[in-house]
Amino acid sequence: MNPVGRGSIVGGVLSSLGPLVVFYAFDWTLGLKPAIVACAVFSMAEVAWRFWRKEPLTFLFKLTATTTIGLGILDISLASPRFFSWEASITNAAFGGWFAWLMVKGPGPLTEQLLALQPQLLESWGPDGRGRLNGMMRVLLAMIVLFHVFTAAAYAFIAFRYTVEDAVGIRVIVGNVSLIPFLAAVFLGLHPLHRIASRRGWLPAEERLLSPAEGS
Repeated sequence: MNPVGRGSIVGGVLSSLGPLVVFYAFDWTLGLKPAIVACAVFSMAEVAWRFWRKEPLTFLFKLTATTTIGLGILDISLASPRFFSWEASITNAAFGGWFAWLMVKGPGPLTEQLLALQPQLLESWGPDGRGRLNGMMRVLLAMIVLFHVFTAAAYAFIAFRYTVEDAVGIRVIVGNVSLIPFLAAVFLGLHPLHRIASRRGWLPAEERLLSPAEGS
């Protein structure tokens, strides 16, 4: 059994990416303006909920909420159909850049927030567990960056190749089709990829698994 459960990690991360998940869900099904409204309502509700529970807002929550709403408002304010066709590519590229910065800078803030939500994650790993969890978070961030690079490139091709009307419909299909295999890849591949990165020395020493058995 994995000392750190796949579902616990993925669930913990998604709980900090609520605005982004809400935005994409509404954008792919109902369009940009409903997505912005839904994201804003969700963000305000989340702020009120955390304020009532006296819990701090996570770094990723602030990041996804401000970036998503900001890009959406910029899109609407420009009121350009041509810009609208490129909106999905720009949004994905922006988020990919944010996550790449966090991956290079170090996933410490993400790890701390994940542990605040689910402190039981380190029960089996002992004093070295925090460093290895940082390594797993770095691998997860790399997967997220690659996903956003792929989707940004796909949406850019669609915007360049098709009319605005056709691009919107195709974008919905691509968004829904790509998200499911990505989540499956994270759920099934996070631990194996962390083992590979550890063995090949792609991670700092303190973020690697000490032995293959620890990641199985």
